Amino acid sequence: MSPLFFALSAGVVAAQYQLHMSAACARLTALAALVGVLVVLTSLAIQRTLPHRVLAAEWVLVATLFGFSVSAERAAQRLAERLAPDAGDQEVEARGWVADLPQGLPAGQRLLLALSPPEARSDDARSPVRPMRVSVVLPAKLGRGHPPVRGGDCRVWKLRLRPVHGTLNFSGFDSEAWMWSSGVAATGMVRALRPCLADPWRPGPALQALRDQLRARLHEQLGNRPGAAMVVALAVGDQSGVTQAQWDALWRSGVGHLVSISGVHVTLFASLLRFLAGRLWRCSAQACRFCPASSAAGVFGLAAALFYSLLAGYAIPTRRTLFMLGAAWLLTARGVLPGGGRVFWAAVATTLMSDPFAALSPSFWLSFGAVGGLVLADLGRFGPRAPWRGELHTQAVATLSLLPIAALCFGQLSLVSPLANALAIPLVSLVITPLTLAALFPGLGLLAVPAARLCEILLDGLAWLASPVWACRALAQPDSLAIGLASVSLGLLLAPYGGPGRMIAMLAFLPLLWPSSQAPLPGQAMVEVLDVGQGLCVLIRTADHAMLFDSGPRWPGGDAGTRTVIPLLRAEGISHLDILLLSHPDADHVGGADSLLAAFPVHLVAAGFARPGAIACSQGQSWRWDGVDFQMLYPDSRADAESSNASVRDHARTAARHDAHQRNNHACVLRVSAGGHAALLPADIEASAEQALLHNESVRSLLSSDLIVVAHHGSKTSSTAPWIEAVSPRLALISLGWHNRFHHPDDAVVTRWSDHGATVLRTDLSGGLRVLLSPEGVRLATARGARPAYWRASEQTAFPSRADNGVSRSNAP
Repeated sequence: MSPLFFALSAGVVAAQYQLHMSAACARLTALAALVGVLVVLTSLAIQRTLPHRVLAAEWVLVATLFGFSVSAERAAQRLAERLAPDAGDQEVEARGWVADLPQGLPAGQRLLLALSPPEARSDDARSPVRPMRVSVVLPAKLGRGHPPVRGGDCRVWKLRLRPVHGTLNFSGFDSEAWMWSSGVAATGMVRALRPCLADPWRPGPALQALRDQLRARLHEQLGNRPGAAMVVALAVGDQSGVTQAQWDALWRSGVGHLVSISGVHVTLFASLLRFLAGRLWRCSAQACRFCPASSAAGVFGLAAALFYSLLAGYAIPTRRTLFMLGAAWLLTARGVLPGGGRVFWAAVATTLMSDPFAALSPSFWLSFGAVGGLVLADLGRFGPRAPWRGELHTQAVATLSLLPIAALCFGQLSLVSPLANALAIPLVSLVITPLTLAALFPGLGLLAVPAARLCEILLDGLAWLASPVWACRALAQPDSLAIGLASVSLGLLLAPYGGPGRMIAMLAFLPLLWPSSQAPLPGQAMVEVLDVGQGLCVLIRTADHAMLFDSGPRWPGGDAGTRTVIPLLRAEGISHLDILLLSHPDADHVGGADSLLAAFPVHLVAAGFARPGAIACSQGQSWRWDGVDFQMLYPDSRADAESSNASVRDHARTAARHDAHQRNNHACVLRVSAGGHAALLPADIEASAEQALLHNESVRSLLSSDLIVVAHHGSKTSSTAPWIEAVSPRLALISLGWHNRFHHPDDAVVTRWSDHGATVLRTDLSGGLRVLLSPEGVRLATARGARPAYWRASEQTAFPSRADNGVSRSNAP
């Protein structure tokens, strides 16, 4: 059966990674699978016998087509349910319930709602139409006049919804993929709400209400203890309280998987209840005559595993364990030896057939990758191992198995992971988790306190273990060839068959650990406008140097430095920044600076305002890296002294309009030239600063550029006609947030740039924008073009590219 399970899984995965999807594709594949079944059955009826290999190959092909068709049909259905990518904001009033634990925000709550679709907006609660899941923010001021919103609560919601959209760069976290795999059809804001009666017979709201009650009970028992967040995560799967410092310690030590309810915890809980149920069942002869004790114990064990999985949010690791336990105990009850490979592939196929979109989640690959490596390494091996050798073997195999996936998804390799897991797994699985689960029962809540204390001791120890520089190695994002070579090498290393080339296969890991550099050649410059939402961050690279122009925005509870910039720098193999240039003190340009400086090596900080430890940028500054010239065109030395000496905090809090314009008009303007081509970065300068640059004869001749990052996100206060004529770019790139509240870019500004012959591209529509300046020309790539997917909105530009602008397009310059 393992080949059939493998074929089913391969078909599901292949469908999810298609670039285009439609209902017709799903139906054609299903028809092909049906034809294959009929061909096999007809052949058997006519010939009675077929060669075993031919029959097996035919069934494998049918299983693959069937898996593909099921996955494609589910994808087409979800595409039809979601809001269209080009749809604007929509006002919706619908009945729905909170389908997950509410997450606290500085200004309210984030809720996942299961809304009744239009076809089910009647009073008939038994409508067969599946609810639409939306992620919305409930403002704190709106919630004050109503009872607290908790998990499972039913309300009538008045919402402003918009299509799912997220920032996207050439590497780093893909929020759209995460929302798509989670079934989120739209995002938005709660405008009003009123109570309604829930359906008492529905298990979903009751389950979420129970999870919320248990979480509240734990928080009440533990208060603000540092280990409380980890206890809550182990109990009900809520990881929102884990701080960034705690995550850093966990991931650097390679034990981040322990914060989620992993398969070890589910197996321990289910096996314990299975053992107790079997003992009790054997006490009754009548019960044993009705059903064998082993079968009854298996049913109780599976019920316990299912309950714990649902309590934890039914995440992929818990599902994997649930299905593996079910397959193993079912085969055992039928008298079949539950081989590791058979159980593993049965769990993979069941997980993917029940939720095809799990194939898009890193959690799926991490969970099944580790278990698959252990299963492969144990094939053909018999006899007991010494406990210490078995633990060492398990940790080494798990670390090696996860290496390609960890490099692709997280960009790091923990060198202390085997030791950290060997110490942490027994403590968490055998002590902390049982204490946590016992604390959920009435009267035993005090057990949460020692569990939290042990979590604090564990986190302190992991932070110490992962503190050395060598404890964790950052890995650049590997390409497909490196991942393929590492996967083949991994299979050869773990396979139970001896061979002379096994150790040589380890050399195939080298492209994964030391990937080829993405830096341009000497004499070339790569200008990458990062998609950071409503803000600006531009990465400029030469052969041996890298600098950032601004650092993106900040928002309540986070900033672009932590979320976007640092992961992207590490993914692109950049170990340090030579210069961080902060053009002016607006929060959408310097919001990520503090996080970046705290977590990433930066040799020099330059700023267009007074900042401790930074040098001032001014007209006339220039330098040369690897044959690429950098020139500072603005501000000049006669800039307003009062503005340049004002503190960053005073600037950020200034609300007067003329002060905002003053900050913008003293921003740094940088020109980068390579191979006879140039890029101009004018930050947020407005019309008066543009006029000053045009009137400066020594600068005016330097304004002409092939590429410009349009000033002030395309605001109407910038991009005057004389300025556009002086720059005359081929490419005009605009960095802005999707559907931002400032209504950037201004339509008239975009039209002016386009009418002058420039191709206008926007980060909100095309994602990150990467331009290579070289003697061969100007080469453009967009993140949405480089990372296509059937569920992603196709790349869009404000105006189509002109055929005569001399710009070539590619997916990866």
